Amino acid sequence: MIPILFVIVLLTAVNALFAASEMALVSIKPSTMYQLVQKEAKNSYILEKVTKDSTKYLSTIQVAITFSGFLSSAFAGSKLSVYLIDFFDSMGVVLPHNIAVIIITILLSFFTLVFGELVPKRVAMIKSVKIALFAAPIIYVVMKIFAPFVWLLTISTRAIVRLFGIKPRQKKDKVTEKDIRELIVYGHIEGLYQEQEKEMLERIFLFDDLSVEKIMTPIEDVAWINSEAESETWMDNVIQSKFSRIPVYSGTKDNIKGVVLIKDILSKMHHTKNLNIDMKDVIREPYIILNTMKIKEEHTIQFSCSHVRRHDKNRSIDQS
Repeated sequence: MIPILFVIVLLTAVNALFAASEMALVSIKPSTMYQLVQKEAKNSYILEKVTKDSTKYLSTIQVAITFSGFLSSAFAGSKLSVYLIDFFDSMGVVLPHNIAVIIITILLSFFTLVFGELVPKRVAMIKSVKIALFAAPIIYVVMKIFAPFVWLLTISTRAIVRLFGIKPRQKKDKVTEKDIRELIVYGHIEGLYQEQEKEMLERIFLFDDLSVEKIMTPIEDVAWINSEAESETWMDNVIQSKFSRIPVYSGTKDNIKGVVLIKDILSKMHHTKNLNIDMKDVIREPYIILNTMKIKEEHTIQFSCSHVRRHDKNRSIDQS
């Protein structure tokens, strides 16, 4: 009887190994994987290869779990049922063979479920990285061995799914803004970050929904440069403005000729070794946007100033 129990325990251990491996591999985050590879952790390269195709390794693990469970049930049902019948016979009770097999199957199922599934998966949730690194070479070898069988199962599954009019997904689901927002809330509930950090993360999404008016300088408060001004004059205006972008006008402020950027001026000075810069060498084509637009739309529209009239009051200028 001891050899029989040894085989059952061994098969349950195999079941536990693959169950824990499944949970550990699924729990590995891309960021964690990247860190492991960068640190050249033991088996990290194999782990990266294994996790590249989740369908393959999950199918392989499922086949291994099913196979070990089937062998354990078949072996126990045929062998241990004989001992159970003999045990009842010794007490003068006749136990039908079918009933003995059912009793053994129930007991074995409980044993396998607890020690071959639930406990290993619980441990794998806590020690996911260590278990994943340990199991990666084993899973890799088993993937190679079971490759033909997994391929056959995959083809069969797809064929059956198509019979129900469902097309197998070829592309991975995209992570949506809603998904990320839910993760932020969940992370806050779990205590991963404080209320202030949660608010900062949420504001990232609110930023795109802000109107341009909220972040830009109203045209009445803009610092200007006259294109007809002398070099020293307009350079003084640039320095005094304390802005990085200064609009340039000609005649009246309705007639905007362009925008001067501080970095362009400094770059020109550096290359020419001259403090007297000609404005035409650093002036850029401007673009004016409606302040009713959302920030996420701003980059899609660029207007020449000649297309926007002064009497259009819904205007702002980027003068950050």
